[in-house]
Amino acid sequence: MGKMVLNLINKSRGKRMRNLLVISSPGDEAVCFGGLLQKHPGEWTITSVLKNPVYEETNEELMTSFKKSAGLLGAARVLSLDFPEMQVPLYSIDSIAEELRLLQGYDKIFTYSIMEDSLERQITSVAAAKAFNRIYVRSIGGSSDIVITLSKEEFCNKIKAINDNYGKRIVRRKNISAVEIKDVESYQEYNSADLIKYYYENFRLPVYDFSEQSVLLPTLVKD
Repeated sequence: MGKMVLNLINKSRGKRMRNLLVISSPGDEAVCFGGLLQKHPGEWTITSVLKNPVYEETNEELMTSFKKSAGLLGAARVLSLDFPEMQVPLYSIDSIAEELRLLQGYDKIFTYSIMEDSLERQITSVAAAKAFNRIYVRSIGGSSDIVITLSKEEFCNKIKAINDNYGKRIVRRKNISAVEIKDVESYQEYNSADLIKYYYENFRLPVYDFSEQSVLLPTLVKD
């Protein structure tokens, strides 16, 4: 797959901690991880798996929005793996993991929980787990290793990144409500092998009900 790298900050940052955030598509860097990007120390790279998840604008326009949103939240650069929309036939988790393995030299890897209610986010989470030995995932309840609490100014900046760069279309496309845009974010660290084992033992089918289409998702079905 071709890759598009947009360097937002070119100056050297010395030996600061290097963090990698893996998302399924542009917009989630603000909606799901806008607090983390602003407050967790280190230099950030954001990698989007999908090229353009059926927004109204062209891929170039979307990448411009992605770049501006990431820059507003403090990320150093963004990267797109350029996979098309995750529709049937679904891309193999292993294909995405293979691309992610090329991204080395990061101190911490962050992504979604495997128990997200979005199939795209589940796939991204498992692919990241297959690509890296340890990852931090969004906490969907339970204990947390990292808790990010945003000030009023930081929360407003998170909202600004969403509204100024994605606007109403991200709400329509991702079915996002105000409830999901939170001023507190939490993350838990996992050994990736344990995460993968848990996923394949407990998720015989995706959380979403695709009925007959589920037979077209072999990478998510445990034999």
